[in-house]
Amino acid sequence: MTKPAVQLKNVNFIFDPGKVTEVRAVSNISLEITEGECVAFFGPSGCGKTTLLYIIAGIEKPQSGEVLIGGQDISKMSAAELAIFRQTKIGIIFQNFNLIPTISVLDNVALPMAFLGVGENERKIRAANLLKRFGLDHLAVRCPNELSGGQQQRVSIARSLANDPLIILADEPMGNLDTANAEIVLNQLKELNKEDGKTIIMVTHEIWTLRDIQKIFFLRDGKLIKTEIKDAQGPVFAKKETPQEISEMPPSEKKEENLDESLNIGAGAESEKGTGEKEKELNAVQTLQSVFPELTKQEIKIKAVTSLLLSGYGSEEQKRFESFLKGRVENNLKREEFFKFLDRPFRSGGIGLWKKTAEKLAKKSEEIIEQWSLIDQIIQELKKNPRAFLETEVEVISNWLKEDFKINLSPEQQKRLNEIIEEKIRNIISWENFEKILALTIKNGGIGLRGKTPHLITEKLKTAFTELKEDFSKEKKI
Repeated sequence: MTKPAVQLKNVNFIFDPGKVTEVRAVSNISLEITEGECVAFFGPSGCGKTTLLYIIAGIEKPQSGEVLIGGQDISKMSAAELAIFRQTKIGIIFQNFNLIPTISVLDNVALPMAFLGVGENERKIRAANLLKRFGLDHLAVRCPNELSGGQQQRVSIARSLANDPLIILADEPMGNLDTANAEIVLNQLKELNKEDGKTIIMVTHEIWTLRDIQKIFFLRDGKLIKTEIKDAQGPVFAKKETPQEISEMPPSEKKEENLDESLNIGAGAESEKGTGEKEKELNAVQTLQSVFPELTKQEIKIKAVTSLLLSGYGSEEQKRFESFLKGRVENNLKREEFFKFLDRPFRSGGIGLWKKTAEKLAKKSEEIIEQWSLIDQIIQELKKNPRAFLETEVEVISNWLKEDFKINLSPEQQKRLNEIIEEKIRNIISWENFEKILALTIKNGGIGLRGKTPHLITEKLKTAFTELKEDFSKEKKI
């Protein structure tokens, strides 16, 4: 039977207790993480997720509650006992890498072993093997400031393994990385979990990083609001709680290349990368609804689009973009003003994007706003006249889907796609049958789309038509 790696029981942590500046960062949280699990603490900035991670690491001590690591209550350990505990049981990966700049990469990885009395030769041999595992052995004699951000984070991962800990804690490990290097780091954490059996506990605010996580703890205002457990096919249940080197490229090239990837919302299911991007977009809406149940559907969509388009950027840039996008959606910002805010330096109130990047983001945002506007028009028209003629609108939606998923259709396939889009808009067929027709072969009366494309198209339309709840047809659904 699998044993618990971490157990928190009614844990509370307050910054500056009793003072005017008092903040309750963790409020009566109880949770359990079993050995070999890969879990994430997810939520907005200031929700308490990093504080919770530091409590598990023994860096912060809660005012009340129990913190059991491998059955031991570390909240009752002395400072000396905690130091040994951290060196032997826990490996930590920081967002800002926390490498010592004045010593070599090899010595940075070997340093934790020195605290346990491992001899110098043995330390260097082990450290060299760890660097080799992560493809960094050729950089062993360099200093950290001679490495790219992606390389530094991989050195940080190697260092976290120096004393072969049971648990790896990762505090926003992709927070300072471009999209490509963030993907590399995420895959390496997954490898440590699946191949090495390490328990991985990650703090993140980026939705796309949750796609392979087995258990997600949703946090809000210091409270655990929901726990989601997934199997290979997706969420099993949502439990309500009580109370290679792309890294070698110059920064300008990295940002431009990765923006092209993140803006490629429409890459089709025939492309592995495109499918991943599409799943990021679809998961975003569901995940954000869990954390922000009080927000309107439009506000959730704005957050989801922000998370997708600014993946790899910092939380402050994302907050500003979200604010600007909201202003543009509500028509409080003109198109030119929206672009200027994206292009303007950060300290002057903008986001500080390069002009080319700002142009791409502005263009993609305008396309999304146009889609939302058309869908709203369709909904309003059907409310007034359930039998309204929708040929033009259906054609536009069909073209969006073909462009987004990069699919080419024959005239017969096109006709069938338009027919089922209109039938779905009018609520004549169920979502289940809509997806089945997309997947059926042309010979059997379907459209013949392959792979995950039928499911992803269905989910995209479900998301787009979340407001379409009325039955605008008197016909029975089939």
